[in-house]
Amino acid sequence: MQARQKIITAGMLVVGGLACAGAPIETSAIPQDSSNVPTADDDRAILDAWMAASRGQASGNKPAAAESLRPKSGESDPIKLVQWAVVHPDRQAGWRGCLDLKSRQDRGTLDAFSPWPFICRAMLLAEQRMFDQSDRMLAASNIKLASIDVAYAIGHLQKKRFDKVRSHLVRARETLPSHPLLDFIASQVATDKVDELRFLEAVYSQEKRHFSVLTRLARFYDEKGDLRATDLLLEAANVSPENTEMRLLLAERFRKENKLKLAKEQYLAIIEAVPFNVGALNFLAADAAQNKDYKTQLKYVQALISEVKDTKARRSLEAELLAKSNQKDAAEKAYKKLLENDHKNVAGNLYLAKRLLGRGKPFKAIAHFLKAGEAGRAELATMADSYELKGKLTSKGKTLNPTIWKIEALLKKRFRAALKRGALIKGGRVTWTMYFDDKGQCVKVSHTSNRVKDPWFLVGGYLLHLTVAHKSAAGGEISWDLSVP
Repeated sequence: MQARQKIITAGMLVVGGLACAGAPIETSAIPQDSSNVPTADDDRAILDAWMAASRGQASGNKPAAAESLRPKSGESDPIKLVQWAVVHPDRQAGWRGCLDLKSRQDRGTLDAFSPWPFICRAMLLAEQRMFDQSDRMLAASNIKLASIDVAYAIGHLQKKRFDKVRSHLVRARETLPSHPLLDFIASQVATDKVDELRFLEAVYSQEKRHFSVLTRLARFYDEKGDLRATDLLLEAANVSPENTEMRLLLAERFRKENKLKLAKEQYLAIIEAVPFNVGALNFLAADAAQNKDYKTQLKYVQALISEVKDTKARRSLEAELLAKSNQKDAAEKAYKKLLENDHKNVAGNLYLAKRLLGRGKPFKAIAHFLKAGEAGRAELATMADSYELKGKLTSKGKTLNPTIWKIEALLKKRFRAALKRGALIKGGRVTWTMYFDDKGQCVKVSHTSNRVKDPWFLVGGYLLHLTVAHKSAAGGEISWDLSVP
């Protein structure tokens, strides 16, 4: 009675956390009957269960992978019960399954010489890295199973003890030379890419539904330009449709094969699962741009700004797309925001200038055109045509005087034309001031006048002065007076 109480107490200690380090494990009940020695078929069946557990973990759906191994009510076959303990998604429940085998043996409903109650516990202890306890359980037994070595390998793999994993794989192959699970574990601890690929291909030849095998093998083929990579990723998509990493790989494969429609489908599926995946957003934005679908492109660019990273380039693109999608007020607001940090932003100045022209504010428009640099100068030339000014002024001589005299003649002629457009406009005196950059190009114009207000005349004067360039005026300013009747 005391010995039995000791066994139950040890079992309860292990259930509490799959055993504490150093917890006592009984070894006296190890079976010795040779008729109960596990066979190679038994060993393979347990490895099949380990493989199912690995497949479920890789796909992110452990319950589905385990379901086929769920024992029927009243199941008495110890192999099937051990399989369920190995594959059970809840590892605590798996351990309790091992303890149940021992309880059955104690009650006499399981052969007293069956080795599976202690093998099951030894394997799950090793899987949970409780190697000392597992060693003590197995010490008095001469039973060798690939399944036991795999359990140790899984435990060591969690701690990245790759040398120990390899040593257990060697022993496992001595017992059971070939099984896809052994090749799969070997691929994880392979010392070079050639061996890793060889092991993965060996697994795939027998195991077609392992998500990790499919995606890792696809990467190898992708690097070599092997079109089989696409087929493997399509298989992986069927195994785990929600896995975004796989969909990214698949989308990239379709893109490399120039199957852009199929790539787009994958990226859209990624966005549904992970709304702010940067790779998917960039592709979909580029695809929308190619199709000139500016509203859709804008949606993805704004998602990149709000959820990935706010950059100047993305803000500029956002403003451009707002303009292209005819959201004028929003575009103006976006460009003004850009100009706060960069007052020479070309696209922003050009857009605001055109908006100001449309509102009948030509002087402010001219200021923005000038800030836009060469692109703005080109727009000023177009604006000059609309204000009936032709060509550029040429500066001859050592001073600007000849040019100013020519401007004076042109403006007087222009004022006469203005009188014909509106007979009630007033004449008077206008003081013009030109400001020059360090190369002698006029970059700014201002005027003062108490009487002359006609915008057509004055805007023409601005545009005319802005064509002036003379090295003698570099870095300075010049004012002159014009009197018109």
